[in-house]
Amino acid sequence: MSLDENLQKIGSGRGFEVYKGEDSQGRPIARKIPKGSFITKLTNYIFLGAPNAYIWSEHAIQAAYYRREILSELVEYWFGSKLKVAKAVNFRWNEQFKAYELQTEFIDGRHATLH
Repeated sequence: MSLDENLQKIGSGRGFEVYKGEDSQGRPIARKIPKGSFITKLTNYIFLGAPNAYIWSEHAIQAAYYRREILSELVEYWFGSKLKVAKAVNFRWNEQFKAYELQTEFIDGRHATLH
């Protein structure tokens, strides 16, 4: 299956792939879709007894949505304009990936470097 025509993969990590897309009003958003390498899935099965909960649990992705909403407000309060966490826009079931996805505002920039 191919992705929606207007999606562009912009990143991938241990637990999620991130695509740049558009919301219903044509504004850019980031669509974060959980995935998992073999090692990640195996680790989750061994320690949790199930794959990444964001893939199959609406409650898990809903909790991630609200955590991001709270964190974005706190980061704005703590750091002002020096640092920004993308606000959650929506979450939904992605039939193509058979997983829930988290949609956030798109921030054109780079992640904070880790030292």
